[in-house]
Amino acid sequence: MARELWKRGLPYALIKEFRNSKLCNKCHHPVQSFKQSPKHVEDHIQTYDLNGLTEPQTSNLRKKFATPWGLRVCNSCSTIWCRDKNACLNMRRLFMHYVLGLSSLSCYIRA
Repeated sequence: MARELWKRGLPYALIKEFRNSKLCNKCHHPVQSFKQSPKHVEDHIQTYDLNGLTEPQTSNLRKKFATPWGLRVCNSCSTIWCRDKNACLNMRRLFMHYVLGLSSLSCYIRA
């Protein structure tokens, strides 16, 4: 793909994936898995017909609803991110730094 972009004279940059989905795009602090409150989980569980389910099965449902897949929350600014969107925005920022000739952001560089 890089070769095709180069042939057409389009700018491109190879971006390392290090920390792209682990740091907040807004403030560059770490993000962690988003956990729902126990009350919210119980309210959500009530919308399902639990008749005939064993305790391990209902326990698995609670775990599934407690941590939605792909959602992250920033430890610093409390922004809730879709993991993929956050990573995409971080890669865009790194690309713009490259295109504009700015120095790389140190938080995205492996030490």
